[in-house]
Amino acid sequence: MKPDGEVAGYRPRQVVELCGASDAPTTRVLEHVVVSFITKRCKAHAKLPQERVFIFDHEYQVSVDRIEALVARNLAARQQDEAVREALSRVQMCHCRDSFQWLATLNHLHYELLDAPTAPLMLVFNSVGSFQAIDKMTAKSVGSGLALSDQVFIFLKQFIQHHSPIVFAAKEMMKSSRDPWDHTEYMPSSWTSQVTKRILLRVPALQCDSLKVEEHINLDGCRRDEHAAFEAKCIVAGKAYVIVMI
Repeated sequence: MKPDGEVAGYRPRQVVELCGASDAPTTRVLEHVVVSFITKRCKAHAKLPQERVFIFDHEYQVSVDRIEALVARNLAARQQDEAVREALSRVQMCHCRDSFQWLATLNHLHYELLDAPTAPLMLVFNSVGSFQAIDKMTAKSVGSGLALSDQVFIFLKQFIQHHSPIVFAAKEMMKSSRDPWDHTEYMPSSWTSQVTKRILLRVPALQCDSLKVEEHINLDGCRRDEHAAFEAKCIVAGKAYVIVMI
């Protein structure tokens, strides 16, 4: 707990939105969040906990290889092969082609969890706005007032109340020439009303101007960014602060 009484970390039913332009490392941050969630308590307990993560990777950007490498690094002191396999078995990747399949998958997951033992749960969306534009256009063309993505978010709200997951969602935002932190909202209120914390990510201006991101192969076989520094602005309960991550 922080000195001001605020609870540190992330809690069940909390919805965290990661916003960034196309060059921001939102996907990488999501991968680190997932790995931290499924391995945090592994180091303190002989028996591995049963946290579960469901990643809805609409953009096909999440790397299983990177997640595996991060898990292996976090569990290096334990019986690594077995521990890594067990941890990864609790991560499920979902690729949805549209909001209809997204809604159907969430509905299927809801009934699956009803029959499963209660366990810490995380939902990850990359990206939460993947189908927003086409759903909005479709709703207008057929004269419907409610886009299919709105129906997804309405169901998601009920899902969160019932299963208490921690939710992390990436959202792409356009760069602004006026303010590097400028954030123009384009998501519907059915989503924005659920967001409890928004984190804006951006590559520092000097890095954008003078450096090109160079990739090379690590010994673990995964690519990593040579220049991976970024800035983050966290907005929660109307308060904002900026940090620099390296």
